Amino acid sequence: MRCYIIRHGRTQGNEERRYSGGRTDDPLCEAGRAELRPAEGVTGDYILLTSPMKRAMETAEIMFPDDLGTVIEEFRELDFGRLDGHSHAELDGDPDYQRWIDSGGTAQVPGGESMDTFQVRTMKGMETALRMAEEAGKDTIVIVAHGGTIMAAMSAMTGEPYYDFLANNGEGYCTEIIRNSETISSNGSRYGLLATSYNKYDGGVRPGLDRRGSILDAASYQMDRPADSDS
Repeated sequence: MRCYIIRHGRTQGNEERRYSGGRTDDPLCEAGRAELRPAEGVTGDYILLTSPMKRAMETAEIMFPDDLGTVIEEFRELDFGRLDGHSHAELDGDPDYQRWIDSGGTAQVPGGESMDTFQVRTMKGMETALRMAEEAGKDTIVIVAHGGTIMAAMSAMTGEPYYDFLANNGEGYCTEIIRNSETISSNGSRYGLLATSYNKYDGGVRPGLDRRGSILDAASYQMDRPADSDS
């Protein structure tokens, strides 16, 4: 089964480099809407699925204007707990925040989710997506969600590190997935889906843009998460 998994367009929180996760329901900013375009390069008879958050649903409407997507609740971004809506500068000096940063972003977020819990949730959504596509007789899945969703799913299905799958707004990955009960993620958990191959997808943004990554240098760890990282 072919699967495209795409990050939503830019939000004000992204521009301000804030942690905007599963609690902050930002819409796209005007610049974010302007730089998106109808999706190019998506092939196959596909089913369109989205996160329940505004930024993802608005992105899907722009990239796939002729399709009505179905919401998958499990594709909501990581719950950033009490970090949500704040920038690194605002949180600097908070000992709980520092402990989370020092864990490489893998520990439980203060008042929020751990990476393990988030990955389990995301993969439950991926299993649902595959089942829906099969029941509808489709050969392709298109998911519009968040940076964290992409990292969680791709890491789980490949066994490669979570932060290897950072994606710019409007971009993501195209992968071939199969059922495989032996897939082991980078954190040692087992999942039922395996990505047999993948490549980057950038057919949702206008060409010629300065596509800067959303890397936040926070204390001893580098991670994507200016607003969602936003993921």
